[in-house]
Amino acid sequence: MNNKLFYKNFFNNSINKKEDVLRRESYSFLVCVILDKEIFKKNKDLHIVLDKLNLRTPLKSYLFASRTQLIARLVREFSTMDDIHIRKNIQYFAEYLDLNEINKPQKDEINQKNIEKNLEIINRYRRNRHDK
Repeated sequence: MNNKLFYKNFFNNSINKKEDVLRRESYSFLVCVILDKEIFKKNKDLHIVLDKLNLRTPLKSYLFASRTQLIARLVREFSTMDDIHIRKNIQYFAEYLDLNEINKPQKDEINQKNIEKNLEIINRYRRNRHDK
């Protein structure tokens, strides 16, 4: 929950920041997003998103074996980017995270479906059932 607030604050405040401040804060943002298991459950999910970033050199497939290697590489890439590219990449992450939140089913919906499914099974196999 705190991560979502951090992401929103970072996106909202990134518009008015100077290039060097934005660059430094983008490092912490990258670390938080890439290490967040709620957003990216598997490293394959990272591959899909990070391939669409605007980087000088494409990410090699061996980097996706370790999230820390990915972070190191992305920090190096962000350290040499100009202001426009940093803002574009941050905007891309903002769009992805918003889409990810919209498409992700809410826990209440999942729990309700599980409860209904369990009740159906219980009713089907319970004892002393009076079928009409």
